Amino acid sequence: MTFDLMDFFTETPFVGTNEDNPLRRQALDLFDRCLAEGNETPLIAFIERQIIVEPPDLQLLGEIADDLQQRLMTLRTSQFHEREAVVDTFAQLGVDITPAIPANALDDYYRVQPGALITLAYKQGTPIAHDETARLVHLIEESTRTAGRLHREIEMTIQLQALLDDWIEALSVTASWRYWPQNDRRETYIH
Repeated sequence: MTFDLMDFFTETPFVGTNEDNPLRRQALDLFDRCLAEGNETPLIAFIERQIIVEPPDLQLLGEIADDLQQRLMTLRTSQFHEREAVVDTFAQLGVDITPAIPANALDDYYRVQPGALITLAYKQGTPIAHDETARLVHLIEESTRTAGRLHREIEMTIQLQALLDDWIEALSVTASWRYWPQNDRRETYIH
């Protein structure tokens, strides 16, 4: 008896067909918990439980990976806005701080020291009152603290998405080999 791979994918019942899927909602809730706790273990455990289901729900896993990609884009947008708010505040004072915090180095923005930006403002010849300096330092500290949290969340999201992508690829290959007709299997090596 031979199996057709397309029959496997069309006849296998997939649970994750829409956003109302309780497993998908659970995964997103676990992801939010991971971000809040700074620990990816809850979502990894959930993914592992989904992987051992026979057959694994590749569509659900793919939808979760897509959801993580959307969340990643949202996190990166928030990270950009944190930097942009500081750039705009300095621009209102007539100071261009973009050489110190370029947009193409966004992942390092959280490391910026307030003193470096204040010094840059003085070097550009912009007089800043003492109370204004204190306000700018506070703004930069709050912004970089938020950017640091976002950076950690972005890194975690990237790791979780890579984990999911690797499992989806591995399970897809395994499913292909499992349902591939025995007489068509050939020993092949990729160099």
